[in-house]
Amino acid sequence: MDQIRACGWEHRIEILSLADRGEVPTGTKRNALMARARGEFIVGVDDDDDVSECYVELIGGALVANPTIDCIGIRGEVTYRGRYRRGFVYSIAHREYRTVKGVYLRPPHHLNPMRRRIAARYPFMGIWRNEDTECALRISRDGALQREHFIDHLLYRYHSRRWWFTQWAIDRTEPVRLPLGLQMVNRLKFVSPALPPPPLGAASASERAGAAADADADREHTS
Repeated sequence: MDQIRACGWEHRIEILSLADRGEVPTGTKRNALMARARGEFIVGVDDDDDVSECYVELIGGALVANPTIDCIGIRGEVTYRGRYRRGFVYSIAHREYRTVKGVYLRPPHHLNPMRRRIAARYPFMGIWRNEDTECALRISRDGALQREHFIDHLLYRYHSRRWWFTQWAIDRTEPVRLPLGLQMVNRLKFVSPALPPPPLGAASASERAGAAADADADREHTS
């Protein structure tokens, strides 16, 4: 909120959070947040991660200056239990998931500011894990995002709770693991439990000129 106030955008950005104790699948909660959003662009921020001090200013400024884009490409970093820092780039320049020289290259997903009407065509699966990967690849393979403004600044810091050795093994097997893993995810479609009413005082993850955030503590990185 301090960044929003500093930019004078209190009336142009709305924030929605939705947290529980893990009873509801992450994908179901993301869909609920997206359904309640009213801005032209939406973006997610997990509540156990950090954003740069100029996150709102850079994203908001880019959306004001480039109102016809479909999404914003971002650069960030991930640490594993506070160690072993790795960079990532989420952009339409990358159609699939891959890793080059220790940098995770991915198509846009919920951490990228994205035009809401496009994002709404691609609801998340009602599952607890890998819902972001599956959704991002559907969007990418459809070519739904054509116009991107890339911000070449470290905007997002993801704090993974995964042990580095586990991540190392995942990275080494990525070319085989990801296709097989997504095939398994696609078999897990089910009717999600009813979403509980949001807590009092919850706000919304949409935006007209800047960034928005959603609180979602139970997500794991899917690199």
